Amino acid sequence: MHICRTTRILSLSKHFLRQTVTALAFGILFICLLYEKENTKPCSSVVYRSSIRRGLLEKRARENSISTVKYIQRSGELESQGKRLVRNSTNALEPWAVKSRPDVIVTYVQSSAVNGYRRYLIRKTWGDKSVRHGEYHIQPMFVIGRHELHVKHPESILDLHEENRQHGDIYYVPDVLDTYDNLTLKEIKGKRWISKHYPDARYVLKADDDAFINTRLWIKEVEKLDTEFYKPMCRNRECIICKLWIDPMAFCSGSGYLMTKESLDALVKAVRTVELFKRDDRYFTGFVRKKTKVRLINTASRFYYLHSPFDRRRGPQTLDFLLLHNYTLNRWESLWYDIMHSRLPSNETIIEDDVSDTIEGIDWDAY
Repeated sequence: MHICRTTRILSLSKHFLRQTVTALAFGILFICLLYEKENTKPCSSVVYRSSIRRGLLEKRARENSISTVKYIQRSGELESQGKRLVRNSTNALEPWAVKSRPDVIVTYVQSSAVNGYRRYLIRKTWGDKSVRHGEYHIQPMFVIGRHELHVKHPESILDLHEENRQHGDIYYVPDVLDTYDNLTLKEIKGKRWISKHYPDARYVLKADDDAFINTRLWIKEVEKLDTEFYKPMCRNRECIICKLWIDPMAFCSGSGYLMTKESLDALVKAVRTVELFKRDDRYFTGFVRKKTKVRLINTASRFYYLHSPFDRRRGPQTLDFLLLHNYTLNRWESLWYDIMHSRLPSNETIIEDDVSDTIEGIDWDAY
């Protein structure tokens, strides 16, 4: 009896030990995979990285018809050059192709060094500089801070230099680390640049690089600002057209808004009197605006925010929108094609919508 009981205990102990060892093995494997995922360094699509394995170096060396040693030396030269560019804080890229003209709407786009595909889509769709809408056309200016990629892989900054050499629409701010907490500081730098270097511009459009802008309808808003329609709400041409939030202070949604150049100049001038706040939309169109006479014009009904995966796939149910946020990137081009080949609503229809959005129930003197 005692022998049987001892045997059963040993059997259960072995079973428990096997289960414990298996669980520990799976736990260690999960931790290793998680560690590897968290510590995987992002790669750049153009430049050569110092972390490339020997086999890949040899393959690329054969493709370039040079020896592996020379290829490694060339990669080291690129890395050294990238380190010099990172260390040189005065080496800011400037948007040389964005012109200061009354018919150009300078578009400030918050972007990041790793969002090259979004910038490509913007240039190909709503930010296409070759497309003219009435009297105006859009010229995007991508404001980018120093990404951690530039610290870990200094040679990756050469990507931005090559991109700006081709397009001339990047304003690189190397002395601002590109993080969420530094969005306000980056926006201050970008808007100061626009205020100083684009004196002939009449309007400035602000957008995030994940926002799809219906530039045709924004131009309609600009044309109405040139008329008497918005004059009661836009005294001295100091106003911002946006989706209005009140919590409890009125401010604009940071995904996109249109402002006059006079409003931008007033905000940039008032920045030095307001303490920094990490939410850039609340800071500029809320706290800083309170120090000025800039007013907000609400067009909330034509801003669409796609939060669920179903909404992102389905997209907008109408083309009468000003801004579309979080729309699936691979559908931007088809949506742009639909917008460019559609007939715009009449001015009267747009004005009626705007009156209901901007006037009813709003005490403008309170803002």
